[in-house]
Amino acid sequence: VLMLTVLVGLVWWWLLPERAFEVALAVLVVSCPCALSLALPTALAAASQGLARLGVMVVRPAALETLAQVREVVFDKTGTLTDGRIRIASMALADGVPRERALALAATLEREATHPIARAFAATQPLSGEISGRRQIAGEGVEALIDGRRYRLGRAAFALEGRTAELAGDVLLSVDGAELAGFALEDQLRGDAAAAIADLQSAGVATALLSGDSRSRVAALASRVGIGQWQAEQSPQAKIDALEQAQQQGPALMVGDGVNDAPVLGRAAVSAAMGQGADLAKAHADLILLGSRLRVLPQVLTLARRTMATIRQNIHWSYGYNALAIPAAACGLVPPWLAAIGMSASSIVVVWNSMRLLRVPRHAVAPATAIGAAPVTETP
Repeated sequence: VLMLTVLVGLVWWWLLPERAFEVALAVLVVSCPCALSLALPTALAAASQGLARLGVMVVRPAALETLAQVREVVFDKTGTLTDGRIRIASMALADGVPRERALALAATLEREATHPIARAFAATQPLSGEISGRRQIAGEGVEALIDGRRYRLGRAAFALEGRTAELAGDVLLSVDGAELAGFALEDQLRGDAAAAIADLQSAGVATALLSGDSRSRVAALASRVGIGQWQAEQSPQAKIDALEQAQQQGPALMVGDGVNDAPVLGRAAVSAAMGQGADLAKAHADLILLGSRLRVLPQVLTLARRTMATIRQNIHWSYGYNALAIPAAACGLVPPWLAAIGMSASSIVVVWNSMRLLRVPRHAVAPATAIGAAPVTETP
């Protein structure tokens, strides 16, 4: 802009010195890149505010560009499609193991765990014996030394160190590799999960489910919410591998909530964490669903696409304005006062266009479908 102003001023100084300053000033004012510099930040700011009205916090605004290209949403199961309030449905005990003892041991192991399964044992009083070496293995379970013996709670292969389980349950409790108890757990489907899946699919967005839970439970939930593509018994690394394979077809949105989901959230092209999820998951996410409402996801994708369209409109307007206004000013057809009005007006147009993103239309979400309404209790 400065070089152009000097060049125009020198030309007019040679042609008509008395108008050189006036024309140079008009070029300087009319070509001020305000509209162009406002094209991106005003749209992102308005989109972030629009998402906030939906209960979505944008951690990384640049992710809106990727979000606009998403054609598949990948969900975690526990705490994402379900409410995460896991309960014990039934127990299977080895011979001679008291029920209270098994529950107390499980509560002791899960006392400092961050996985939602720990909530199933939160109401039980843990043991007060000597406890050491407690550690949580992502996607497997938790173990600790209690009174000198190694106890494990988690997947059967982890708890029994590869041996075949005889007790039924979603998680098994063992001591030194011998099974003590099996716990069948139940979780409740999030109230708007099925409706959110239906809305996404009706908008042409594919859906998938990646879970570390058992095949029977994942298959049952996938059937209830209408997800055809699902994978069960997935470790954190397996989730990353599955997501990267899915993203070969294009960027995907990963939605999760737990500590185990943090690695896959960080590797996703764009990710969202549930507001009630683990802090580590939220730290790796681009978006946070503050109200933990899945039904806003179709609106989020719609708003992201509108944002990118608005940015393109702003840039095109800015370039078009400058392409017309600068030559006119350089030819002496625009006085400085009119150049100031034109520059201000072009900025106002860009800001006004971006402000339209604050309006979140009610029809952005499709009507609820029959499969969506009431919470559904899973059965093991």
